[in-house]
Amino acid sequence: MSKIFQLEGGQYEHPNEYKLVSTTRGTTILQPEFGTVIIEGDVIEASTHNTIQKNGVLASKVNVTRESTDTVLVPTDMAIESDLFNELKIMLLFETGTTLPSNSFIKLKDTNIPIANVNDYVVNANTPLLFLYFDSKFYAYKAGAESLGDLSDVTLTSPTSGQALVYNGTKFVNKTISDVATQTEVDTGIDDTKIVTSKKLKARLDSLLASITTQFVKLTQLATESIAGIIKISTTAQVTAGTDNTTAVSPAKLKEIFVNGSTKTQNGYQKLPSGVIMQWGTVDYNSNPGEIAVDVVFPLVFPTACLNVTATRKSLAYNSSDGTVGIVSYSSGSVRFQLNTWSTGVSDLRGFAWFAIGY
Repeated sequence: MSKIFQLEGGQYEHPNEYKLVSTTRGTTILQPEFGTVIIEGDVIEASTHNTIQKNGVLASKVNVTRESTDTVLVPTDMAIESDLFNELKIMLLFETGTTLPSNSFIKLKDTNIPIANVNDYVVNANTPLLFLYFDSKFYAYKAGAESLGDLSDVTLTSPTSGQALVYNGTKFVNKTISDVATQTEVDTGIDDTKIVTSKKLKARLDSLLASITTQFVKLTQLATESIAGIIKISTTAQVTAGTDNTTAVSPAKLKEIFVNGSTKTQNGYQKLPSGVIMQWGTVDYNSNPGEIAVDVVFPLVFPTACLNVTATRKSLAYNSSDGTVGIVSYSSGSVRFQLNTWSTGVSDLRGFAWFAIGY
C-alpha cells in the first residue's frame, strides 16, 4: 500500500565531528563521531528516493552553445551523480531565445544526450521547457502554439468578451453564445437576442392551440354545419353519388358532374345531380312525309323510367292544309309518334322536335 509521509532530518550533538579508525584490513577510515542523537532522522530507501526524483521535476537555467553543427544545452546548477533513469523530468529555463535544430543535445555528466524530434523548434527568451528522459533520449514537451490564433484549425475574427469557440464543420471560430430565453420571454416574443429551445416552443404552441375559440379554426377540428374547421374536397364519385355530407364540392367538381353527364348535340341529354335526366331531339323531312308512325330511340336509356314526352311540329309555312304530331306511346328507351294531316291536300308538315324527361 502506498504511504505518504514527511521525511525528517536527524539532529546530533556534534554533527560535524569525525575520527580516524583503523580497520582489521590495515586501513584507516573516517567514522562519524556525532555524539548524542537529539532527533533520529528518517532512513529512506533507494527505490523511494528514485521515485521521488522521477515524479518530481528538476529545474535549472541553461547556457546554449554550439559545437560545430550541434546545439548543446548546459544546465548551470544541476548535478547528475549517477546513471539516468527513465521518466526523469527536467525543466530548463532559457534566458535568451534560441532555435533548437534536430541535432540538439543536453550535456549531463560530460555526455551529450540527444533531444528527439525538436526539428527547429523556436524557444522564446525566459521560457521554461520540460524534457522527459526515456531510452537514452530527452523528449521535449513542445507547445503547439502560443495563442489560439496560431492554431491551424482556429480562426479568430474580432473576438469579444463572452464569446466561445464553435466548430463550423471546417474549423473552430469565435461566436457569441446567446442565453436561453425564459418561457415568459418566449410567450411575449419581444427579445431578439436569446435562443428558444424546442421544449419552450412546444409549450407556447400548446398554449396557443388550447386558447383557440370558435372564432378560429383549430388545426385538428373537422368542419360541421355548426363548427368551423377543416374540410376535405369531394371526389367526382362522391359528388355524383350525392350521399356524402363530410366533404365540400368545388366549382370544378360541380362543373365536371354536369359536363360528364351531358351531350351538347341536336339529339342529346343532360343529367342532373338529383337523378333527373332531360333528353331532346328532332326529326326533319324535306317534303310532306304523310300520315306515318315514327319511332325515336332516346340518346340515353332512362335507368328507371321516362316520365313525360312532348313534341312540337315543324312546318314549311302557315297553311290551312298543315298537319300535326301526336304521341302514341313511350318507354324508358324510346317513343312512338304519329304524324297526321288536317286535309287531303298537300301538307306543309316538315317534321317535329321532341323533349323527354325521366330519371
